[in-house]
Amino acid sequence: MSLTTSALRDSAVEAVADGNAAVNAVIAALQAEGLTEDVFRTTRISLSPEYDFNFASNERLLTAFRYNNSLQVTISSTDSVGDFLDAAVVAGGDVLSIDAISFQVSDRATLERSVLLTAIDDAIDKAGQMAERAGVTLGRATLISEASFSTPVSVGFAADEAALATPVFAGTQEISVTVQMEFEIS
Repeated sequence: MSLTTSALRDSAVEAVADGNAAVNAVIAALQAEGLTEDVFRTTRISLSPEYDFNFASNERLLTAFRYNNSLQVTISSTDSVGDFLDAAVVAGGDVLSIDAISFQVSDRATLERSVLLTAIDDAIDKAGQMAERAGVTLGRATLISEASFSTPVSVGFAADEAALATPVFAGTQEISVTVQMEFEIS
């Protein structure tokens, strides 16, 4: 899941201090829920001035500083994602944004290899059936190519403090392989 704390304060020092306090509170709350330090990764930190424009004097006026600190939190079990989101919202309060949650297959390479081997077996079987129906003998493969792709699941959320006990459904991911094979026939 991706989380961002954002603090808007009169000075850069205040914005950074308050933003860091908020992100540290979120991390502490998630660790209290059982997450370990190795699941957190800072993805972006920014500090920028905010301005208003005074049309009467044709001047840009510095009004505040905005500090953002974004975290990627990797969770291995989908069962507690809603609890983790709720803990983050309680700890981060109004300065927390839940940017997104996304789900990924943990051992993708093994699954893709299995799907690929099944696709090759299916291609050979279908080529054999077609050759038999056509009255020819299937020879050796002269060309093999493949294309793998998956359909990821991604869910975006807006934080709402009244909606604790957040329901989260991981759904499924589809891993597909297209195999093209050409064979000699006789």
